[in-house]
Amino acid sequence: MPGRALAFLAAALVLCGAGATAGAQSSDALVERYTVLAGSRDDARTLVDGLRSSRDFRIGDTAFETPTPELGNGEVNVVLVLLWIAIRLVRRQRQSKQRAAACDISGDQRGSRRH
Repeated sequence: MPGRALAFLAAALVLCGAGATAGAQSSDALVERYTVLAGSRDDARTLVDGLRSSRDFRIGDTAFETPTPELGNGEVNVVLVLLWIAIRLVRRQRQSKQRAAACDISGDQRGSRRH
């Protein structure tokens, strides 16, 4: 687990450094980049605009209260990259737990057999 946390921290530091160069990106470029993450182009536009303006926003049935001041394009990019990384880590953790549960089930079955 510490290795994963270290990898996440290293990626975050690299991306924060990359955020300085992402400042020249337009909001339209960010919308294009994060359309898959948001689920649609309209939702990506809402997400980017909400983070840039520091206004609360809604995507589908989910309301988001923006806890940050207004962000520049580079900062929005860093936030969304970190979100993407966090989502991937959660998915991997879920998959690992599912695999472990599958092993436990088969282990319990073998342990209950009489020889």
